[in-house]
Amino acid sequence: MPHRIKYLSRGRYADPSPPGAGGPRSASRLATLGVTAGLVLVCLVPAPARASVAISDVRVWPAPEYTRITIESAKPIEYTVFTMRAPERLVLDLEDVELDAQLEGLPGRVGLDDPYIAHVRVARNRSGVVRLVLELRGEIKPQAFSLKPVGSYGHRLVLDIYPAHPVDPILALLQQLDKGKQLATTQPGVVAPTDRDAQQ
Repeated sequence: MPHRIKYLSRGRYADPSPPGAGGPRSASRLATLGVTAGLVLVCLVPAPARASVAISDVRVWPAPEYTRITIESAKPIEYTVFTMRAPERLVLDLEDVELDAQLEGLPGRVGLDDPYIAHVRVARNRSGVVRLVLELRGEIKPQAFSLKPVGSYGHRLVLDIYPAHPVDPILALLQQLDKGKQLATTQPGVVAPTDRDAQQ
């Protein structure tokens, strides 16, 4: 009977291997510890950060019909664009882009007489995102698209800012003529434009 009790106790709780010998359970425990330690090390090692996209040039081209902003880079830019109301604003978020002198100089490239953009703000919005905020003079209809490299130009992100309600070209012509006539009456020596002058 004592041998039987000893056997049951040994079979249920004890390792039958002699002291100091490695049994199946010891090997299993060591393997589990090794896997756990490996997972902990993997979690502690930081993932390699993605390289930020460097901006090579920023260009602004204003026109009566629309204003175009072109952001050129060596790699394509991931972006998000949306508008906000009260007041009218356009927001352009650039993913993984360096906030360098090219982007910081964008506000100075927008003219004071731009028909659609009143002011530009550039700052880092959150980690990995540079935000451009365009304060607008009125409601607009933006168009954003990417262009692949061609010739001496790299990847380009193009943002076109159109008015939500385009001005009638005939009405704009009449306003130009009226403005010229008013200027001629207030300033001696200024000749008012004629319809023929406006059509040339």
